[in-house]
Amino acid sequence: MPLVELTHSFQRQLKKILRKFPRSEKGIMKEINGLHNDPHKGELYPGYGGLNVRKFRIDLPQYKISGRKALRLIHICIVTRDKVVPLMICQKNKSGQEQDHKRFVKEKLGEMADELAEEVRSE
Repeated sequence: MPLVELTHSFQRQLKKILRKFPRSEKGIMKEINGLHNDPHKGELYPGYGGLNVRKFRIDLPQYKISGRKALRLIHICIVTRDKVVPLMICQKNKSGQEQDHKRFVKEKLGEMADELAEEVRSE
């Protein structure tokens, strides 16, 4: 089973979300940690070619916020490294955010590519 690896930028985003929705912390963490057992959770996120970038919704029932208006978690499953890396967690606030999300994810994927290349060189 793959390891769930939380990056520093994801941890910062998560901290903000948990401050905003403290009563949902247990459920949010359960979803993130659940990626260990279900690394292919969610729909494929379009625009990333053969990369296994996925997006799914996290409900916030403690705040009566359904999945359509609640949180989005975008992650990538790297089969060759046996790891799942959450890239982004955010609240769905308004339409039109999708392009901003895609830009952010592309930036994070670039950083990950640099880190993986460094890992390969040091092996």
